[in-house]
Amino acid sequence: MTQLKRHSRTFPLVRQTLLAASVIAAVCSASTLAAAATVTDLKAVHRNGQTFITFTENSGAGEKTTYDVYRHTLPIASVSGLTKIATLDADSGRLLYDDNPRISLGTGQNLTTGLIISDLGPHLAANKGLLVWTTAASGCFYYAVTNSVDAAVNPGINSLTSCVNEMHQAVPGAIRISGPTTAGNHNVSYYMAWEDYSTWNMSEWGYYGHLFSVSTPASGIAAPYPLLLQLHSAGGTQYLQPPNGTDQDAISGVVIQPVDMDWTGFTEPYTGRSMGNSVWSVRFDTSDDVYRTCTEDRIVRYVKLVRDNASGDGFDFQIDSTRVYAYGLSLGSGAMHLVSHYPDVFAAGMTSVGWLDNASYGNFSNAGKHVNSGSGPTLTDYLDMAYYAATTAIRPMIYTFGSYDGTIKPTSYTAALALFETYHQPFYAEWKDQDHLPFAPTASQWNHHNAGSGYLRFRLTEAYPAFGNASTSTPIPTFPGHFAGQRNGNLDWGSELHSVGAAIEDSVRSFGITLKSVSVDTSANVTIRNAQQFLPEAGQRVEWRNESQTGQLLQSGSVVADAQGLVTVRLQVTAGGNRLTLSCGSCTASAAAKVPMPPSNVRIVRP
Repeated sequence: MTQLKRHSRTFPLVRQTLLAASVIAAVCSASTLAAAATVTDLKAVHRNGQTFITFTENSGAGEKTTYDVYRHTLPIASVSGLTKIATLDADSGRLLYDDNPRISLGTGQNLTTGLIISDLGPHLAANKGLLVWTTAASGCFYYAVTNSVDAAVNPGINSLTSCVNEMHQAVPGAIRISGPTTAGNHNVSYYMAWEDYSTWNMSEWGYYGHLFSVSTPASGIAAPYPLLLQLHSAGGTQYLQPPNGTDQDAISGVVIQPVDMDWTGFTEPYTGRSMGNSVWSVRFDTSDDVYRTCTEDRIVRYVKLVRDNASGDGFDFQIDSTRVYAYGLSLGSGAMHLVSHYPDVFAAGMTSVGWLDNASYGNFSNAGKHVNSGSGPTLTDYLDMAYYAATTAIRPMIYTFGSYDGTIKPTSYTAALALFETYHQPFYAEWKDQDHLPFAPTASQWNHHNAGSGYLRFRLTEAYPAFGNASTSTPIPTFPGHFAGQRNGNLDWGSELHSVGAAIEDSVRSFGITLKSVSVDTSANVTIRNAQQFLPEAGQRVEWRNESQTGQLLQSGSVVADAQGLVTVRLQVTAGGNRLTLSCGSCTASAAAKVPMPPSNVRIVRP
């Protein structure tokens, strides 16, 4: 103003010049604000069934700014009429959970600074947003990202000008975050796997991406390896970094270790509320008023990725796909339920101080709600081993527990152990006069620390016996109380991985198996399970012979296959070993395979 007064004669020219400058400044200022409010550097890369969409968040945006993601088969010039596929918060490019610093990922940073979206790649920068989209149907798709400050679309800036070729993959891959690094006698790698954003209920279940570790033997065992899924116990809260396999387990095979988060008493950052663990199985979906098997589904996905070398990083784990197992103690005894729900994946399992049903663990108060759909089983049934014993074929399972466990009630074992034998389920059980203290089986042939023993002796493709009412088994007491005992602990048999006498013979019209008592001579019910060729139909007559190792006939007779085509014989099992032979002259190769099937109202076997 001083300059204008001093040069009053030239004021009109100066005024016009200043007004023009003001207009230019205003336009530039508006342009700058628009640029600041616009998402930039939008990129999309497709890997193994999922598309990783990244972008630079608009500068100066507050933490309340959100980002809307759009997807279409045509270039996106406007979002008018389009439905967004996701709304992201301003920190979508990093993990809000505090990684456990005691376990290094080997990157020099943790995922709270930025997620990693390529194998052994860099962390995303602090100003990057991320959406991982799972492709439901193959095609070529365009993406655009707007935000709550600016909904404008600028092709080439916040809208792709070229489509992304996407391929549907039944089991989407995972990203190797780090490794392998040597730890003892095994090598460990960490992976990150994102679930389907369109179906994952992040507001109730937490973040849709999870870490898991894979430990491979460095020595002590030759390939092909068995695959072991270890489910951790409780005792930690909030987010836990996945552990890596213990030396003993890594000697046994390749070990997968995932995480089941527990935010009881804490505020989970994605849901904004306290959130307990899922007992390695389900979480509630309020919108549909059902439980979803979201934890089971993602864990089985990890198993399939490692089993089939399908993670996408080109690593060959050299897995024997007929030898996949699950085990855990306490909370981790959810392994027994996982094995029962996925009999097409797992060959056997083991638990210690485990919970047989919801009543034993008491984690769900509304267990009368259904699983996956209104026509599915109630959660009470879905998490009840006795229910599965009576309605389907359970894979071999080992149970050890304390007879007066005050943490996980052993009450249900009384009825369940009897039901396992009534319905000819393969199992070994041992209980000690103690509280909540895990332990390995005392019987050497049932202890997986011994080569070819325990749950590691079973294959998906090999028959095995289910024992019942053995005279050397301890009578089942009424738990809880001060007791010690076992069921089926003194019985053994020969198989491919556990040599006892002659090998199993499994053909269309005959079957043979060598049995042995590791104690005194005993008698027991023996039911043949999982036969591959010897498959009598219900009602067919089967002849049987029981001979000593020297060929002496001990017993013989005939039996009729039950409604499931199962053949059960009560016979003597000697300390010296004996051979049970079955023959069926009317059996044919056209008989349908008796694979374990779930109850008709349960969706268990998934692609």
